[in-house]
Amino acid sequence: MKNYLLVLVFIISFLVLNAQDQIGSMAEKSPDNSFEIGIQYFHKENLQQAEVNFLKTLKNNPDHIDALKYLAEIAIAQKKIPIVEYYYSKVLELNTEDVDALISLGVIQLNTGNFEQAEIFLQRALENEPNNELALFNLGVLYGAAGKLSTATETLKKVISINPGNGKYYQTLGLYFLLQDRYSDAEAMFLKSLTLDQNLIDSRKGLVIIYQNQNKLTSSQKYIHDLEVLSPNLPSLNLLKAKQYYLNNEIEMAIDYAQQEIEENPLEPDAYYFLVDLYKIKGEDRKADALSIAAQKLNEMDNAKQLSKNKR
Repeated sequence: MKNYLLVLVFIISFLVLNAQDQIGSMAEKSPDNSFEIGIQYFHKENLQQAEVNFLKTLKNNPDHIDALKYLAEIAIAQKKIPIVEYYYSKVLELNTEDVDALISLGVIQLNTGNFEQAEIFLQRALENEPNNELALFNLGVLYGAAGKLSTATETLKKVISINPGNGKYYQTLGLYFLLQDRYSDAEAMFLKSLTLDQNLIDSRKGLVIIYQNQNKLTSSQKYIHDLEVLSPNLPSLNLLKAKQYYLNNEIEMAIDYAQQEIEENPLEPDAYYFLVDLYKIKGEDRKADALSIAAQKLNEMDNAKQLSKNKR
């Protein structure tokens, strides 16, 4: 059975925003105090009024880098990625070595599948700040997405050496170990991540997969239960349950949960492929063949979308 995991890319992380909390004390002064007022609204989470004041700042001073950064962060909160790119591109025009701009533009390129340009931006950020954990983390994600799992693993290890207290870093490293079938290493990373952050979903998914592959069904059931409590609508949860029933030799229940997965996520081919195997076990080859055709069509659609994304 395939590893049903999504290695999460933390695109446009608010770590950038948090790092700018000190901007106010160092910022350029605006003649009308609009920038300082914008900061006050920003920290009160009144983003609409913050935006109004930062735009007023730019009207008086179009080269105000900190106002541009805050406007980019407001666009991040609003999930308006083209606007984020616009403002950070302006920042980079004013300061070609601005690390926040380089990282943000790098992860935007990463999100669109332009790995080459993303790496250029992130490496430039690291030339200025070699231990910038956000740049390193996203670079690790980039290498993982590009299939360079060994390089991704080493990059994540470096991030952890800089900040050993972030559970998401251990979770991501665990995912890379799992994708390399390094179950012992992956298990250690997932368990470590959960000691730091009990809310990490992918660590629990990873542990389910590891324990199912090792036929440690009591352990895998424990983490399935955790997922049911923490994220009952989680995509692939029914598929993990289906495999659990399959391993317990409860084929009909496995079929039921695989079908539920298809009903909830009809464009995800993994459940179709698993149902193919289950129906073959039951000797129902016609159903298996029909599902196999459907799964192949979905895979072709996914491949076409990915190809189109990479050409942008």
